[in-house]
Amino acid sequence: MKPAGLNWRVANILILLGLFVTLAAALLGLRMSRRITEPLATLTMATEAVARGETDVVLPQSIRTDEIGRLARAFVTMASDVRTRRTTLEQEITQRTGELSIAIRELQSLNEELRQSERLANLG
Repeated sequence: MKPAGLNWRVANILILLGLFVTLAAALLGLRMSRRITEPLATLTMATEAVARGETDVVLPQSIRTDEIGRLARAFVTMASDVRTRRTTLEQEITQRTGELSIAIRELQSLNEELRQSERLANLG
């Protein structure tokens, strides 16, 4: 028969070992969770900024080779395309606005000439 003190000692060692393994697993899980959630939170904020119309959204360079890194690179490409298309549209709007302003001035001038012709016709 073994002494009772030895059973308690083994039990205590196993309990402490179990607590250590549980704590180590929790810390490792927390670290892994942050490694995933922090970049996703950054991407979410950047996406929301682009959705609000901000074009100067910049993400930190990602050297990750996993899906999150791929997603970040795709976002950077998308944001660049949105910025380019927005600039192109703004330039087209400015050009068309200028063309419309010229056309309006020409119409106003023609309208004034028409009124002048009508006045002269009424007099003559």
